[in-house]
Amino acid sequence: MSTAPVAERLTVETEASGEFQSLLLRFDDHRTVLLHSRRNPLEEAGRLVAPLFSAGDPDLVIVVGLGLGYVLDAIERRSDVTKVLAFEVCPATIGPMRARRDWSDWVNTGRLTHLVGPDYEGVAEAWKLMKTGAEPPGLLVSAVFERETPAEVRRARDLVERVFQDARRNAETGTRANAEARRRFAGVYLLNTIRNLP
Repeated sequence: MSTAPVAERLTVETEASGEFQSLLLRFDDHRTVLLHSRRNPLEEAGRLVAPLFSAGDPDLVIVVGLGLGYVLDAIERRSDVTKVLAFEVCPATIGPMRARRDWSDWVNTGRLTHLVGPDYEGVAEAWKLMKTGAEPPGLLVSAVFERETPAEVRRARDLVERVFQDARRNAETGTRANAEARRRFAGVYLLNTIRNLP
């Protein structure tokens, strides 16, 4: 397997199949891999996201490898509040994804944070998407990218773990800071409360 960046190892082509589109990944070793189902990629995406909604609408879902964004469509059908933090391992898919449909509502409302490899600019702030004390968000990883570009997916998974760690660390720091503030100002709060009683 080549160690060259994924952008140098493959090209991406859009393929129309009835009412749906798919992506063909053409690798420099002449392999061609289909990224989405030709028959019904939206139904396929619906099956993938269903377990994430078994306990209600999650606040956040993390996706590694959006492809044409059918996972976003499937999430949109289930919830109008769930946010997505996406790690895109293959920058060449961004253009076709944006051409397939208008994602401006997702972006403008903050429902989609799209970090694009290999630099994943903005990853240092991604922990802010996680609610303090919430369970870690569900994670969906494109099986095709995991199989075909394992090094890139491994790096994205490492960054997902970093985001989890950053969120935990910041939650602990905030809890300690709040406890310290309560301890330091408890007397002042009590005196103000007593003064305001009449």
